Amino acid sequence: MRALLAVLGLTGAAVVVVVAAVVLVTSGDAAPEPPTPPAEVSPEPAPPPTPPPGPSSEEAAPDPDGMDPGAEDPDEPAEDGPRGLHGVSVGGDTVVGLLQFRGNPTRTFYGLGPLPEDPAIAWRYPDRAMCSTEGSGESQRRWCGIGWTGQPLVWERDDGITEVIVGGYDGAVHFVDGDTGERTRPPFWTGFMVKGTETLDPDGYPLLYVGSRDGYLRVVALDRDEPTELWRLGRHPQGRWNNDWDANPSMVDDVLYVGGEDSWFRAVRLHRGYDGDGRVQVDPEILVEVPAWTDELIAAIGDGNVSIESSPAVTEDRVYWVNSGGRLVGLDRAAVERGEVEIVLDHWVGDDADASIVVDRDGFLYVTVELQRFLPRAEELGQFMKLDPSQPDDPYVWGIAIPPREDIPGSDGGAWATPALYGDHLYLPTHPGDLLVIDRHDGEVVYRERLGYHEWSSPAVVEDDEGHPWLLVGMCNRPGLRAYDLADPASPREVWTLPMAGCIESTPAVWRGAIYVGSRDGFLYAVR
Repeated sequence: MRALLAVLGLTGAAVVVVVAAVVLVTSGDAAPEPPTPPAEVSPEPAPPPTPPPGPSSEEAAPDPDGMDPGAEDPDEPAEDGPRGLHGVSVGGDTVVGLLQFRGNPTRTFYGLGPLPEDPAIAWRYPDRAMCSTEGSGESQRRWCGIGWTGQPLVWERDDGITEVIVGGYDGAVHFVDGDTGERTRPPFWTGFMVKGTETLDPDGYPLLYVGSRDGYLRVVALDRDEPTELWRLGRHPQGRWNNDWDANPSMVDDVLYVGGEDSWFRAVRLHRGYDGDGRVQVDPEILVEVPAWTDELIAAIGDGNVSIESSPAVTEDRVYWVNSGGRLVGLDRAAVERGEVEIVLDHWVGDDADASIVVDRDGFLYVTVELQRFLPRAEELGQFMKLDPSQPDDPYVWGIAIPPREDIPGSDGGAWATPALYGDHLYLPTHPGDLLVIDRHDGEVVYRERLGYHEWSSPAVVEDDEGHPWLLVGMCNRPGLRAYDLADPASPREVWTLPMAGCIESTPAVWRGAIYVGSRDGFLYAVR
Protein backbone atom coordinates (compact mmCIF):
# COMPACT_ATOMS: atom_id res chain seq x y z
CA MET A 1 0.00 0.00 0.00
CA ARG A 2 2.80 2.44 0.85
CA ALA A 3 4.42 1.94 -2.54
CA LEU A 4 1.14 2.74 -4.23
CA LEU A 5 0.56 5.78 -2.03
CA ALA A 6 4.05 7.00 -2.91
CA VAL A 7 3.06 6.94 -6.55
CA LEU A 8 -0.02 8.98 -5.74
CA GLY A 9 2.12 11.63 -4.07
CA LEU A 10 0.13 11.41 -0.83
CA THR A 11 2.03 8.97 1.28
CA GLY A 12 2.42 7.65 4.76
CA ALA A 13 0.72 9.12 7.78
CA ALA A 14 0.28 12.41 5.97
CA VAL A 15 -2.63 10.80 4.11
CA VAL A 16 -4.72 10.38 7.21
CA VAL A 17 -3.34 12.88 9.71
CA VAL A 18 -4.68 16.42 9.71
CA VAL A 19 -2.09 19.01 10.72
CA ALA A 20 -3.82 21.22 13.29
CA ALA A 21 -1.40 24.12 13.22
CA VAL A 22 1.52 25.24 11.08
CA VAL A 23 4.22 27.66 12.14
CA LEU A 24 6.95 29.37 10.17
CA VAL A 25 10.27 27.60 10.61
CA THR A 26 13.61 28.69 9.25
CA SER A 27 16.97 27.01 9.19
CA GLY A 28 18.43 29.60 11.54
CA ASP A 29 21.59 29.92 9.44
CA ALA A 30 23.01 33.29 8.58
CA ALA A 31 22.75 34.21 4.90
CA PRO A 32 25.92 33.26 3.03
CA GLU A 33 28.10 35.68 1.17
CA PRO A 34 26.50 36.66 -2.16
CA PRO A 35 27.28 33.74 -4.46
CA THR A 36 27.71 33.70 -8.20
CA PRO A 37 26.56 30.91 -10.48
CA PRO A 38 29.19 28.15 -10.66
CA ALA A 39 31.61 28.55 -13.54
CA GLU A 40 30.70 25.22 -15.09
CA VAL A 41 27.04 26.17 -15.46
CA SER A 42 26.22 27.74 -18.80
CA PRO A 43 22.99 29.71 -19.13
CA GLU A 44 20.20 28.41 -21.32
CA PRO A 45 21.47 28.67 -24.90
CA ALA A 46 19.95 31.20 -27.26
CA PRO A 47 17.75 29.57 -29.90
CA PRO A 48 19.90 28.51 -32.86
CA PRO A 49 18.79 29.68 -36.32
CA THR A 50 19.01 26.12 -37.63
CA PRO A 51 19.56 22.76 -35.94
CA PRO A 52 23.30 22.33 -35.35
CA PRO A 53 25.09 19.63 -37.31
CA GLY A 54 25.71 16.23 -35.84
CA PRO A 55 25.44 12.51 -36.53
CA SER A 56 22.08 11.53 -37.97
CA SER A 57 20.32 8.22 -37.67
CA GLU A 58 21.64 7.32 -41.11
CA GLU A 59 25.27 7.99 -40.18
CA ALA A 60 27.55 6.05 -37.87
CA ALA A 61 28.28 8.21 -34.82
CA PRO A 62 31.58 8.02 -32.97
CA ASP A 63 31.68 5.86 -29.86
CA PRO A 64 33.22 7.96 -27.03
CA ASP A 65 34.08 5.67 -24.27
CA GLY A 66 -1.11 7.56 -10.99
CA MET A 67 -2.42 9.08 -14.33
CA ASP A 68 -5.12 10.75 -12.26
CA PRO A 69 -3.92 10.52 -8.66
CA GLY A 70 -7.33 9.10 -7.79
CA ALA A 71 -7.34 6.56 -10.60
CA GLU A 72 -6.20 3.68 -8.39
CA ASP A 73 -7.78 2.78 -5.08
CA PRO A 74 -5.28 3.79 -2.35
CA ASP A 75 -6.78 1.19 -0.03
CA GLU A 76 -5.81 -1.66 -2.37
CA PRO A 77 -2.26 -3.02 -2.12
CA ALA A 78 0.01 -3.11 -5.15
CA GLU A 79 -0.11 -6.86 -5.76
CA ASP A 80 2.89 -6.95 -8.08
CA GLY A 81 5.08 -4.60 -6.10
CA PRO A 82 5.58 -0.92 -6.91
CA ARG A 83 3.40 -0.77 -9.99
CA GLY A 84 2.01 2.73 -9.68
CA LEU A 85 0.04 4.10 -12.59
CA HIS A 86 2.29 2.59 -15.20
CA GLY A 87 2.98 -0.87 -13.83
CA VAL A 88 0.75 -2.26 -16.58
CA SER A 89 0.99 -5.92 -17.53
CA VAL A 90 1.59 -6.67 -21.20
CA GLY A 91 2.05 -10.26 -22.28
CA GLY A 92 2.45 -11.31 -18.66
CA ASP A 93 5.30 -8.88 -17.95
CA THR A 94 5.12 -5.91 -15.58
CA VAL A 95 7.16 -2.75 -16.02
CA VAL A 96 8.62 -1.72 -12.67
CA GLY A 97 10.60 1.48 -12.51
CA LEU A 98 10.87 5.23 -12.68
CA LEU A 99 9.81 5.52 -16.31
CA GLN A 100 9.55 9.26 -16.99
CA PHE A 101 10.24 12.66 -15.46
CA ARG A 102 8.72 12.66 -11.95
CA GLY A 103 7.60 9.07 -12.41
CA ASN A 104 4.08 9.37 -13.78
CA PRO A 105 1.90 11.68 -15.90
CA THR A 106 0.76 13.74 -12.89
CA ARG A 107 4.44 14.24 -11.97
CA THR A 108 4.01 12.91 -8.43
CA PHE A 109 6.24 9.80 -8.11
CA TYR A 110 9.95 10.19 -7.38
CA GLY A 111 11.23 6.64 -6.93
CA LEU A 112 11.47 4.00 -4.23
CA GLY A 113 13.35 4.33 -0.95
CA PRO A 114 15.21 3.94 1.18
CA LEU A 115 17.90 6.58 0.86
CA PRO A 116 21.47 5.56 1.73
CA GLU A 117 22.30 6.04 5.41
CA ASP A 118 26.01 6.72 4.92
CA PRO A 119 26.25 7.80 1.28
CA ALA A 120 29.29 7.34 -0.90
CA ILE A 121 29.85 7.35 -4.65
CA ALA A 122 29.62 3.76 -5.88
CA TRP A 123 30.54 4.39 -9.52
CA ARG A 124 30.95 7.11 -12.15
CA TYR A 125 30.02 6.77 -15.84
CA PRO A 126 31.49 7.04 -18.48
CA ASP A 127 35.30 6.99 -18.60
CA ARG A 128 35.47 10.54 -19.90
CA ALA A 129 33.18 13.54 -19.62
CA MET A 130 30.08 13.77 -21.80
CA CYS A 131 30.56 17.07 -23.65
CA SER A 132 29.66 18.84 -26.88
CA THR A 133 30.20 22.29 -28.37
CA GLU A 134 27.60 24.72 -29.68
CA GLY A 135 28.30 27.64 -31.97
CA SER A 136 31.66 28.88 -33.21
CA GLY A 137 34.14 31.65 -32.66
CA GLU A 138 33.44 34.01 -29.79
CA SER A 139 29.92 32.63 -29.40
CA GLN A 140 31.14 29.06 -28.96
CA ARG A 141 29.91 27.35 -25.80
CA ARG A 142 30.92 23.96 -24.40
CA TRP A 143 28.28 21.90 -22.61
CA CYS A 144 29.21 19.00 -20.33
CA GLY A 145 27.42 16.38 -18.31
CA ILE A 146 23.73 16.14 -17.50
CA GLY A 147 21.70 19.21 -16.70
CA TRP A 148 18.13 20.43 -16.35
CA THR A 149 15.98 18.34 -16.31
CA GLY A 150 18.07 15.24 -16.96
CA GLN A 151 16.44 12.74 -14.61
CA PRO A 152 17.75 9.18 -15.13
CA LEU A 153 15.17 6.50 -15.83
CA VAL A 154 15.45 3.31 -13.78
CA TRP A 155 13.70 0.06 -14.55
CA GLU A 156 13.95 -3.57 -13.50
CA ARG A 157 14.44 -5.77 -16.56
CA ASP A 158 13.18 -9.32 -16.84
CA ASP A 159 16.78 -10.59 -16.86
CA GLY A 160 17.40 -9.16 -13.37
CA ILE A 161 19.38 -6.10 -14.47
CA THR A 162 18.36 -2.73 -13.07
CA GLU A 163 18.99 -0.52 -16.08
CA VAL A 164 19.60 3.23 -15.86
CA ILE A 165 18.85 5.32 -18.96
CA VAL A 166 19.92 8.95 -19.28
CA GLY A 167 20.60 11.50 -22.00
CA GLY A 168 23.76 13.59 -21.92
CA TYR A 169 25.15 16.81 -23.29
CA ASP A 170 27.39 14.73 -25.55
CA GLY A 171 24.35 14.05 -27.75
CA ALA A 172 23.74 10.45 -26.71
CA VAL A 173 21.29 8.47 -24.63
CA HIS A 174 23.27 6.10 -22.41
CA PHE A 175 22.26 2.72 -20.98
CA VAL A 176 23.98 1.62 -17.79
CA ASP A 177 23.80 -1.28 -15.33
CA GLY A 178 22.62 0.33 -12.10
CA ASP A 179 24.63 -2.10 -9.97
CA THR A 180 27.97 -1.99 -11.76
CA GLY A 181 28.05 1.21 -13.82
CA GLU A 182 28.88 -0.84 -16.93
CA ARG A 183 27.27 -0.16 -20.31
CA THR A 184 24.29 -2.40 -21.06
CA ARG A 185 23.67 -1.34 -24.68
CA PRO A 186 25.38 0.89 -27.26
CA PRO A 187 24.50 4.57 -26.81
CA PHE A 188 21.80 6.04 -29.02
CA TRP A 189 23.21 9.13 -30.75
CA THR A 190 21.13 12.15 -31.70
CA GLY A 191 22.35 15.14 -33.67
CA PHE A 192 23.09 17.22 -30.58
CA MET A 193 22.78 17.30 -26.81
CA VAL A 194 19.89 15.74 -24.90
CA LYS A 195 18.73 18.15 -22.19
CA GLY A 196 15.40 16.78 -21.05
CA THR A 197 14.31 13.43 -19.63
CA GLU A 198 13.44 10.43 -21.77
CA THR A 199 10.33 8.26 -21.32
CA LEU A 200 10.35 4.46 -21.29
CA ASP A 201 7.13 2.97 -22.60
CA PRO A 202 4.89 2.21 -19.60
CA ASP A 203 2.95 -0.62 -21.20
CA GLY A 204 5.75 -3.09 -21.79
CA TYR A 205 6.60 -2.22 -25.39
CA PRO A 206 10.39 -1.98 -25.88
CA LEU A 207 10.19 1.69 -26.86
CA LEU A 208 11.97 4.81 -25.66
CA TYR A 209 10.80 8.36 -26.37
CA VAL A 210 13.72 10.81 -26.75
CA GLY A 211 13.86 14.56 -27.37
CA SER A 212 17.04 16.30 -28.52
CA ARG A 213 18.36 19.76 -29.23
CA ASP A 214 19.07 18.67 -32.79
CA GLY A 215 15.41 19.43 -33.54
CA TYR A 216 13.71 16.05 -33.23
CA LEU A 217 11.62 13.95 -30.90
CA ARG A 218 12.25 10.28 -31.61
CA VAL A 219 10.64 6.91 -31.00
CA VAL A 220 13.46 4.40 -30.44
CA ALA A 221 13.17 0.61 -30.46
CA LEU A 222 15.08 -1.29 -27.76
CA ASP A 223 14.55 -4.83 -29.04
CA ARG A 224 17.29 -4.76 -31.69
CA ASP A 225 21.04 -5.35 -31.34
CA GLU A 226 21.34 -1.62 -30.73
CA PRO A 227 18.77 1.12 -30.08
CA THR A 228 17.10 1.95 -33.40
CA GLU A 229 15.08 4.97 -34.48
CA LEU A 230 11.60 4.07 -35.73
CA TRP A 231 10.13 7.55 -36.20
CA ARG A 232 10.94 11.20 -35.61
CA LEU A 233 8.89 14.37 -35.18
CA GLY A 234 10.46 17.68 -36.14
CA ARG A 235 9.74 21.38 -36.06
CA HIS A 236 6.23 22.47 -37.02
CA PRO A 237 6.14 24.44 -40.32
CA GLN A 238 4.72 27.38 -38.39
CA GLY A 239 7.01 26.90 -35.43
CA ARG A 240 8.29 29.79 -33.35
CA TRP A 241 11.38 30.27 -31.20
CA ASN A 242 13.48 27.09 -31.05
CA ASN A 243 13.90 23.53 -32.35
CA ASP A 244 14.76 21.93 -29.01
CA TRP A 245 12.73 19.24 -27.20
CA ASP A 246 13.20 19.70 -23.46
CA ALA A 247 9.70 18.63 -22.39
CA ASN A 248 9.31 15.06 -21.22
CA PRO A 249 6.60 13.22 -23.20
CA SER A 250 3.87 11.19 -21.53
CA MET A 251 2.52 7.99 -23.07
CA VAL A 252 -1.06 7.23 -21.97
CA ASP A 253 -3.36 4.75 -23.75
CA ASP A 254 -1.19 4.64 -26.89
CA VAL A 255 -1.17 8.45 -27.19
CA LEU A 256 2.08 10.37 -26.81
CA TYR A 257 1.58 13.88 -25.37
CA VAL A 258 4.42 16.37 -25.79
CA GLY A 259 5.21 20.05 -26.31
CA GLY A 260 8.17 21.45 -28.23
CA GLU A 261 10.23 24.59 -28.17
CA ASP A 262 8.83 25.24 -31.63
CA SER A 263 5.82 26.44 -29.60
CA TRP A 264 3.40 23.68 -30.61
CA PHE A 265 1.75 20.99 -28.52
CA ARG A 266 1.09 17.59 -30.12
CA ALA A 267 -0.77 14.43 -29.33
CA VAL A 268 0.26 11.42 -31.42
CA ARG A 269 -1.39 8.02 -31.50
CA LEU A 270 1.48 5.60 -32.12
CA HIS A 271 -0.46 2.41 -32.94
CA ARG A 272 2.20 0.36 -31.16
CA GLY A 273 2.51 -3.28 -32.12
CA TYR A 274 4.82 -5.97 -33.47
CA ASP A 275 5.75 -7.09 -36.97
CA GLY A 276 5.80 -10.65 -38.29
CA ASP A 277 9.25 -11.22 -36.81
CA GLY A 278 8.12 -10.11 -33.36
CA ARG A 279 9.92 -6.77 -33.47
CA VAL A 280 8.22 -3.70 -32.07
CA GLN A 281 6.81 -1.21 -34.57
CA VAL A 282 4.78 2.01 -34.61
CA ASP A 283 2.49 3.66 -37.15
CA PRO A 284 2.17 7.23 -35.83
CA GLU A 285 -0.94 9.33 -36.41
CA ILE A 286 -0.89 12.97 -35.29
CA LEU A 287 -4.21 13.56 -33.55
CA VAL A 288 -3.93 17.26 -32.73
CA GLU A 289 -1.43 20.11 -33.09
CA VAL A 290 -2.12 23.13 -30.91
CA PRO A 291 -0.22 26.44 -31.15
CA ALA A 292 1.04 27.56 -27.74
CA TRP A 293 0.41 31.27 -28.36
CA THR A 294 -2.35 33.73 -29.09
CA ASP A 295 -2.02 37.27 -30.40
CA GLU A 296 -3.16 38.48 -26.99
CA LEU A 297 -0.36 36.57 -25.27
CA ILE A 298 2.31 37.97 -27.59
CA ALA A 299 1.03 41.49 -26.93
CA ALA A 300 0.97 40.90 -23.17
CA ILE A 301 4.52 39.53 -22.83
CA GLY A 302 6.12 41.81 -25.43
CA ASP A 303 8.32 39.14 -27.04
CA GLY A 304 8.10 35.93 -29.04
CA ASN A 305 9.29 33.36 -26.51
CA VAL A 306 6.25 31.08 -26.36
CA SER A 307 8.12 27.76 -26.49
CA ILE A 308 7.03 24.74 -24.45
CA GLU A 309 9.76 23.42 -22.17
CA SER A 310 7.43 22.26 -19.40
CA SER A 311 6.40 18.61 -19.47
CA PRO A 312 2.66 17.95 -19.84
CA ALA A 313 0.58 16.64 -16.95
CA VAL A 314 -2.06 14.06 -17.84
CA THR A 315 -5.07 13.03 -15.76
CA GLU A 316 -7.93 10.68 -16.55
CA ASP A 317 -9.83 13.35 -18.48
CA ARG A 318 -7.42 16.25 -19.06
CA VAL A 319 -3.97 17.07 -20.38
CA TYR A 320 -2.32 20.28 -19.15
CA TRP A 321 0.68 22.20 -20.44
CA VAL A 322 2.20 25.65 -19.91
CA ASN A 323 4.66 27.62 -22.02
CA SER A 324 7.43 30.20 -21.77
CA GLY A 325 4.92 33.00 -22.21
CA GLY A 326 3.02 31.74 -19.18
CA ARG A 327 -0.02 30.43 -21.04
CA LEU A 328 -1.46 27.40 -19.24
CA VAL A 329 -3.85 25.27 -21.28
CA GLY A 330 -6.02 22.31 -20.36
CA LEU A 331 -7.35 20.07 -23.13
CA ASP A 332 -10.16 17.55 -22.93
CA ARG A 333 -8.54 14.14 -23.47
CA ALA A 334 -11.59 12.49 -24.95
CA ALA A 335 -11.72 15.20 -27.61
CA VAL A 336 -7.99 14.83 -28.30
CA GLU A 337 -8.43 11.11 -28.87
CA ARG A 338 -11.11 11.97 -31.46
CA GLY A 339 -8.65 14.31 -33.15
CA GLU A 340 -10.38 17.44 -31.85
CA VAL A 341 -9.17 20.39 -29.78
CA GLU A 342 -11.42 21.33 -26.87
CA ILE A 343 -9.78 23.84 -24.54
CA VAL A 344 -11.22 23.55 -21.03
CA LEU A 345 -8.74 25.86 -19.28
CA ASP A 346 -6.79 28.83 -20.67
CA HIS A 347 -5.03 30.86 -17.97
CA TRP A 348 -2.08 33.27 -18.00
CA VAL A 349 0.33 32.70 -15.10
CA GLY A 350 2.36 35.85 -15.84
CA ASP A 351 5.83 34.72 -16.95
CA ASP A 352 7.97 31.92 -18.31
CA ALA A 353 7.04 28.51 -16.87
CA ASP A 354 9.52 25.72 -17.62
CA ALA A 355 8.92 23.51 -14.58
CA SER A 356 6.25 20.84 -14.91
CA ILE A 357 2.71 21.15 -13.63
CA VAL A 358 1.95 18.90 -10.65
CA VAL A 359 -1.59 17.54 -10.15
CA ASP A 360 -2.75 16.39 -6.71
CA ARG A 361 -5.31 13.64 -6.08
CA ASP A 362 -8.09 16.25 -5.84
CA GLY A 363 -7.29 17.57 -9.32
CA PHE A 364 -5.67 20.87 -8.21
CA LEU A 365 -2.70 22.14 -10.21
CA TYR A 366 0.56 23.44 -8.75
CA VAL A 367 2.42 25.69 -11.17
CA THR A 368 5.99 26.97 -10.86
CA VAL A 369 6.88 30.17 -12.73
CA GLU A 370 10.10 32.06 -13.37
CA LEU A 371 10.42 35.81 -12.80
CA GLN A 372 12.22 37.30 -15.80
CA ARG A 373 9.93 39.82 -17.48
CA PHE A 374 8.77 41.48 -14.22
CA LEU A 375 5.29 42.21 -15.56
CA PRO A 376 2.44 43.43 -13.33
CA ARG A 377 0.72 40.08 -13.75
CA ALA A 378 3.68 38.32 -12.10
CA GLU A 379 3.53 40.64 -9.13
CA GLU A 380 -0.20 39.98 -8.85
CA LEU A 381 -0.01 36.17 -8.94
CA GLY A 382 3.41 35.25 -7.54
CA GLN A 383 5.76 32.59 -8.89
CA PHE A 384 4.31 29.47 -7.30
CA MET A 385 0.57 28.99 -7.36
CA LYS A 386 -2.32 26.62 -6.89
CA LEU A 387 -5.07 26.54 -9.50
CA ASP A 388 -8.51 24.94 -9.46
CA PRO A 389 -9.30 23.82 -13.02
CA SER A 390 -12.93 23.22 -12.09
CA GLN A 391 -13.24 27.03 -12.02
CA PRO A 392 -11.87 27.88 -15.48
CA ASP A 393 -12.97 31.51 -15.38
CA ASP A 394 -11.12 32.16 -12.11
CA PRO A 395 -8.91 29.16 -11.20
CA TYR A 396 -6.47 31.04 -8.93
CA VAL A 397 -6.48 29.69 -5.36
CA TRP A 398 -3.25 31.10 -3.90
CA GLY A 399 0.19 32.25 -4.94
CA ILE A 400 3.65 32.85 -3.44
CA ALA A 401 6.10 35.52 -4.51
CA ILE A 402 9.67 34.34 -5.20
CA PRO A 403 11.64 37.55 -5.83
CA PRO A 404 15.26 37.75 -7.06
CA ARG A 405 18.21 37.87 -4.68
CA GLU A 406 18.74 41.46 -3.61
CA ASP A 407 22.47 40.78 -3.25
CA ILE A 408 22.84 39.67 -6.90
CA PRO A 409 22.04 42.61 -9.21
CA GLY A 410 20.18 41.68 -12.37
CA SER A 411 19.25 38.20 -11.20
CA ASP A 412 15.91 36.49 -11.85
CA GLY A 413 13.39 35.15 -9.39
CA GLY A 414 11.00 32.22 -9.44
CA ALA A 415 11.96 28.59 -9.91
CA TRP A 416 12.96 26.07 -12.56
CA ALA A 417 12.54 23.02 -10.30
CA THR A 418 9.34 20.95 -10.28
CA PRO A 419 8.05 20.63 -6.71
CA ALA A 420 7.71 17.35 -4.86
CA LEU A 421 4.28 16.68 -3.34
CA TYR A 422 4.02 14.64 -0.15
CA GLY A 423 0.81 14.55 1.86
CA ASP A 424 -0.12 18.11 2.81
CA HIS A 425 3.16 19.71 1.74
CA LEU A 426 5.11 20.75 -1.32
CA TYR A 427 8.92 20.97 -1.45
CA LEU A 428 10.43 23.48 -3.87
CA PRO A 429 14.02 24.71 -4.41
CA THR A 430 14.12 28.14 -6.06
CA HIS A 431 16.43 29.93 -8.47
CA PRO A 432 17.34 32.56 -5.81
CA GLY A 433 18.49 29.63 -3.70
CA ASP A 434 15.90 28.84 -1.03
CA LEU A 435 14.33 25.49 -0.21
CA LEU A 436 10.65 26.16 0.52
CA VAL A 437 8.15 23.90 2.24
CA ILE A 438 4.60 25.00 1.46
CA ASP A 439 1.25 23.94 2.90
CA ARG A 440 -0.68 22.81 -0.14
CA HIS A 441 -4.03 23.88 1.29
CA ASP A 442 -3.42 27.55 2.09
CA GLY A 443 -0.05 28.30 0.45
CA GLU A 444 1.72 29.19 3.69
CA VAL A 445 5.51 28.85 3.57
CA VAL A 446 6.13 26.81 6.71
CA TYR A 447 9.89 26.29 6.27
CA ARG A 448 12.64 28.14 4.44
CA GLU A 449 16.33 27.29 4.13
CA ARG A 450 19.02 28.98 2.08
CA LEU A 451 20.78 26.43 -0.14
CA GLY A 452 22.81 28.74 -2.36
CA TYR A 453 21.84 30.00 -5.82
CA HIS A 454 20.72 28.59 -9.18
CA GLU A 455 19.00 25.64 -7.54
CA TRP A 456 17.21 23.96 -10.47
CA SER A 457 17.23 20.31 -9.40
CA SER A 458 13.76 18.89 -8.64
CA PRO A 459 13.64 17.22 -5.21
CA ALA A 460 12.49 13.69 -4.38
CA VAL A 461 10.45 12.42 -1.45
CA VAL A 462 10.59 8.67 -0.79
CA GLU A 463 9.74 6.36 2.10
CA ASP A 464 12.01 3.79 3.68
CA ASP A 465 10.98 0.19 4.35
CA GLU A 466 9.13 1.24 7.50
CA GLY A 467 7.16 3.94 5.69
CA HIS A 468 9.21 6.82 7.11
CA PRO A 469 9.54 9.77 4.65
CA TRP A 470 12.80 11.33 3.50
CA LEU A 471 13.55 14.32 1.26
CA LEU A 472 16.47 14.44 -1.20
CA VAL A 473 17.67 17.70 -2.76
CA GLY A 474 20.35 18.27 -5.40
CA MET A 475 22.41 21.45 -5.08
CA CYS A 476 24.34 23.55 -7.58
CA ASN A 477 26.02 26.51 -5.90
CA ARG A 478 27.53 24.25 -3.24
CA PRO A 479 27.49 21.11 -5.39
CA GLY A 480 26.14 17.94 -3.86
CA LEU A 481 23.18 16.04 -2.49
CA ARG A 482 21.41 16.68 0.80
CA ALA A 483 19.00 14.34 2.64
CA TYR A 484 16.39 15.36 5.20
CA ASP A 485 14.32 13.41 7.69
CA LEU A 486 10.61 14.26 7.26
CA ALA A 487 9.40 12.93 10.59
CA ASP A 488 7.70 16.31 10.68
CA PRO A 489 6.89 16.98 7.00
CA ALA A 490 6.57 20.70 7.76
CA SER A 491 10.09 20.91 9.21
CA PRO A 492 12.80 18.94 7.37
CA ARG A 493 15.77 17.91 9.49
CA GLU A 494 19.09 17.62 7.64
CA VAL A 495 20.62 14.15 8.04
CA TRP A 496 23.54 14.22 5.65
CA THR A 497 25.16 16.23 2.86
CA LEU A 498 27.35 14.61 0.21
CA PRO A 499 29.62 17.10 -1.62
CA MET A 500 30.10 16.34 -5.32
CA ALA A 501 32.39 17.54 -8.07
CA GLY A 502 29.98 19.60 -10.18
CA CYS A 503 26.72 21.51 -10.12
CA ILE A 504 23.62 19.34 -9.79
CA GLU A 505 21.00 20.87 -12.09
CA SER A 506 19.52 17.53 -13.05
CA THR A 507 16.91 15.61 -11.11
CA PRO A 508 18.08 12.63 -9.01
CA ALA A 509 16.42 9.23 -9.31
CA VAL A 510 16.03 7.16 -6.14
CA TRP A 511 15.65 3.39 -6.44
CA ARG A 512 15.86 0.82 -3.62
CA GLY A 513 18.75 2.34 -1.68
CA ALA A 514 20.59 3.89 -4.63
CA ILE A 515 20.62 7.42 -6.02
CA TYR A 516 21.41 8.03 -9.69
CA VAL A 517 22.21 11.62 -10.58
CA GLY A 518 23.95 13.53 -13.35
CA SER A 519 26.37 16.39 -12.81
CA ARG A 520 27.53 19.29 -14.93
CA ASP A 521 31.08 18.03 -14.42
CA GLY A 522 30.37 15.57 -17.24
CA PHE A 523 29.35 12.34 -15.51
CA LEU A 524 26.52 10.18 -14.21
CA TYR A 525 26.95 9.00 -10.61
CA ALA A 526 25.54 6.22 -8.48
CA VAL A 527 25.43 6.91 -4.74
CA ARG A 528 24.78 4.22 -2.14
